Amino acid sequence: MKKWAVIIVWAIAGMIFAESVDELLKIGDHFLKRGEYEDALKNYRRAESMDPDNPQVLWRIGAAYNLKAQNFIEKTRLDTLKVGNTYLSKAIKLDKEIPQAHSQLAYNLALMTLFTENVEDIKDFAIINRIKEEVDYALKLDSKDALAHYVLGLWHQQVGKISILKRKPHGLGDADTSKALEEFKKATKYDENCAEYWYVLGREYIAKGDTSSALKCLKRATETPTTPRNKQFIESAQELIDTITGKNQYQKTEGE
Repeated sequence: MKKWAVIIVWAIAGMIFAESVDELLKIGDHFLKRGEYEDALKNYRRAESMDPDNPQVLWRIGAAYNLKAQNFIEKTRLDTLKVGNTYLSKAIKLDKEIPQAHSQLAYNLALMTLFTENVEDIKDFAIINRIKEEVDYALKLDSKDALAHYVLGLWHQQVGKISILKRKPHGLGDADTSKALEEFKKATKYDENCAEYWYVLGREYIAKGDTSSALKCLKRATETPTTPRNKQFIESAQELIDTITGKNQYQKTEGE
């Protein structure tokens, strides 16, 4: 009888524990989506203290560090991304079947390597290959992973700029700047409320010389929810719209 009582107590405790972690993740996800990263991390950290080897907790912490890093520059930015990388790598080691963990790791590596002042100076081709591998695996698990499509677009956009003679020997011959647009479009399709995706898609249309499509995408960026996560891209999109339409120049002339 005592044995069964102990089993029942542990079962009830287990259910409460699981529900507590699940609730913390839901709250953290709410803050992460809004762009309130410190609040997201507080909840994720509490979940981690309760279940330190839960990959669902770990990849979310990594994602929060990825996004938080964008508010910093230079060493602080890189150090923050490294912390995120550690969490994402551990999550994947514990469970390889979480698509978000792979797309977030690809995003993490892209943020660390693809946006140098001169993309031609990139020497660590192993990391560039790793980005593609992680993206491909994420899309294998979930073909509608918006972030994976976005990172794939960034990968084609940046790696495609490197001389074919320099990248092909490293297995990067399939990188193609012309493929970036389609991947950015898929990202906006699967996550319509991310201003960053619409903004980058708009800029890509500008690079292609399609101003009309660019303006539509930039306007769509300004119409996304005005969360802290979206704010900087909404503002950047509006500034670009004003520049394209000549509004800034008109205001300058009026003020002179």
